[in-house]
Amino acid sequence: MLIYIFLLGFILLAGLFSVCHPRSSNFLLGVSVLLMTVVAGLRGSVGQDTWSYIYLYDEVFVGESSSLVFLKFEPLFSLVFIFSKFLGISSQAFLFFVSVIQGVLLFNVSRRLRVPFVFLILYFLGFYLQFSFNVIRVGVACLFFAMALLERQLFKSVAYYVLAVLFHFSVIPFFFIFFLFGRWPKKHFFWMAGFLGIVALAFFRNLISEKLHIYALESEATEMSIYGLFLFFGLPVTYFATSFFVGRVDRKVFFLFFVLLVLGVLRNYFDIAYRLYDIYSFLLLVSICWLYCFNDILKSPRVLSSFLILFFLAVLRVSGVVGEAEAINDSITKARIDYTFIPYSVFWQDT
Repeated sequence: MLIYIFLLGFILLAGLFSVCHPRSSNFLLGVSVLLMTVVAGLRGSVGQDTWSYIYLYDEVFVGESSSLVFLKFEPLFSLVFIFSKFLGISSQAFLFFVSVIQGVLLFNVSRRLRVPFVFLILYFLGFYLQFSFNVIRVGVACLFFAMALLERQLFKSVAYYVLAVLFHFSVIPFFFIFFLFGRWPKKHFFWMAGFLGIVALAFFRNLISEKLHIYALESEATEMSIYGLFLFFGLPVTYFATSFFVGRVDRKVFFLFFVLLVLGVLRNYFDIAYRLYDIYSFLLLVSICWLYCFNDILKSPRVLSSFLILFFLAVLRVSGVVGEAEAINDSITKARIDYTFIPYSVFWQDT
């Protein structure tokens, strides 16, 4: 737990120092991301997915069978996998390499936002443990998606989005965000939707079908407690009420929170919505930190309520991490007991 507290404390202090010394912002941001990258890269056996990647890297996809990794993972992640095998590096070095990719993307995303340290703190609380230690493919895909959203040039934006899709197919449904914020010409919305659907069915039909089947067999969808329901639904409702009370409604943000509520309901009934909810929550965080600055937070109750919602959602995710530890022995096999669902032994225990 000391490692977690140290990282969080460092990011908080760096953010406060950058307010007084804006010129040092990028440097402090880089150091913060570097520390996060090193801790994730040197995680050892932390994370249930870590067990899977190490096992596949060392035992399954070896020699001539390495090319079969394309039947298991998305194309771009498979290429990184094959490239690492070609270089002859160890499985731990491979995971460190992926952490470096995430670190570079995280730094570039953070520095482009209007409130970079607010974003980094909320990212650390709500997404760092999962994206860096467990669902690393989703983590990289989300960061590529964020780069696409923040990129002004259409060609580069589309290129980043393609990289995101090729790292994890789950980001495909959220392309509407580009049109919502005018990043892509709205007249091309239906063309883009049709094109993505044709490509997905023509080239990746079997892989997508397999992933949907896996989600159907899993049981990650969980019911919220009364406290969780109160926060989850109460806070967005507070935002809506505040927006109408002050007489100004940001329709784009209103729509973003509405989609979050819909996914929040669906995640209790459909397992695949659990993953989509996580991805969308991250994209919502990026969008809000891109739209608003510190002055907006201080002057507008509506904007302040947006960030309060993001903060409480991050706290809910952290509390979920702590609560998961009680059920860990029942949810994974004995062979994976040392590769916990997320890093309790590093972040939540003193041993």
